[in-house]
Amino acid sequence: MAIAVAARLTCVDTMKIQTCDLIWMDPWQMAWKLRAITTLAVVSAAMTPSLVAEDLDTSGIGSDFVGHFRVKMTQSANVRMPADFEVHHDLVFAIGDSCDSFHETIATVARAVRDRIRVVVLVNSEYDLERTRAAMKKAGCDPSKVALIHMTCDTRWIRDFGPTCVDDGKNSRWIDWIYDPDRPNDDEIPDTLIGMAGYAPKFVPLVIEGGNLLSNGQGVVLTSTEVFTENPQTYTQEDAILEIATTLNASDVVVLQPLAGEDTGHVDMFAAFVTPETDFVGHYNEDDDPVNSAVLDRNAEILAGVTTASGKKLRVVRIPMDRNNDLRWRTYTNCIFANGVVLVPTYKNGSKQLAQAAIERYEQHLPGWKVIGVDASELIECGGALRCASLCLFRNGKQFKSTDPAAMPLLPISIPATAGKFVKRQ
Repeated sequence: MAIAVAARLTCVDTMKIQTCDLIWMDPWQMAWKLRAITTLAVVSAAMTPSLVAEDLDTSGIGSDFVGHFRVKMTQSANVRMPADFEVHHDLVFAIGDSCDSFHETIATVARAVRDRIRVVVLVNSEYDLERTRAAMKKAGCDPSKVALIHMTCDTRWIRDFGPTCVDDGKNSRWIDWIYDPDRPNDDEIPDTLIGMAGYAPKFVPLVIEGGNLLSNGQGVVLTSTEVFTENPQTYTQEDAILEIATTLNASDVVVLQPLAGEDTGHVDMFAAFVTPETDFVGHYNEDDDPVNSAVLDRNAEILAGVTTASGKKLRVVRIPMDRNNDLRWRTYTNCIFANGVVLVPTYKNGSKQLAQAAIERYEQHLPGWKVIGVDASELIECGGALRCASLCLFRNGKQFKSTDPAAMPLLPISIPATAGKFVKRQ
């Protein structure tokens, strides 16, 4: 994502908000303007101590750098990357390159979570605005309860280009990683959102996408070897892991093997934390895909060896993966957690039996949560699913300055006792 520093413009604070109206914002004229590579040291000042190679235990790493990196150095006990299943404040979508039924998908999600989390939609044009409003009304969702903001995006994959949240128990900080230079509008979004939320930016000069980061909220962070592929000249493998561990205050960074043939290489295409001690990992029938069956078995074995903050081994639960013989990677781990509601992707051309089995897995391991299947057929045709096209934002004590329709407060949220418990590493 963008290299951004200083000079926040006053238009961010003075912009007048109309309920569900477009908020016309040019990312190049607001939020963060001055850009200079020489300021990286200032912008990337860490909330946690810097680590060096000697701080890593690499005994659990294979020759391909797949495995479990353990941080030997004690870091701050409070700073952490919240898990997807914790309480979040905003669920953000970006229309971007979206076409066909994505507006309807967003409306379906908004209706399902309308009493749990505020929905924010970034739209490119008046046309997108009207289509989104119409889809909301058709789905039975009041569009006045959704923040619709004009913010030009290149794609819909806001999970990848959006900011990563880190929290220390009192304050949140949003991380701005390096993103695809061929998508300049997407690259500007983190700066704008960070400015609107009133946070100071923290730029990290590592190329990594949000879909390739999963946290259990207690210091265990998952990524894949794709991070090494994306940083071939700027980081060694160990240095990339050190950067992740330092930035996210991770006690354990687990590097997994991505699915063979799947373009993103992201961990959220085959894994999902559902509690601090439980991780779902995909499972392929060996007859359907022998290569990826072995890949996921190896990943599951690595994860089963990870010790969590409670002193217990991570519990790995296998979840079915649908056939991919048409090169459509129908995943059931690429889901949306929304404060007691979990939305699981389903597919028109997928197996109804496998989809039902996946939903039952979530119901079993998330008692008290409402589990809803949402059609992600169009999204998977484009290479992603529900998590890829959404971003849950964690904001400790902050309210967006420019996204609440008519300064609307957060809706009352009824959350099961098992949902979203804030956890701190010991």
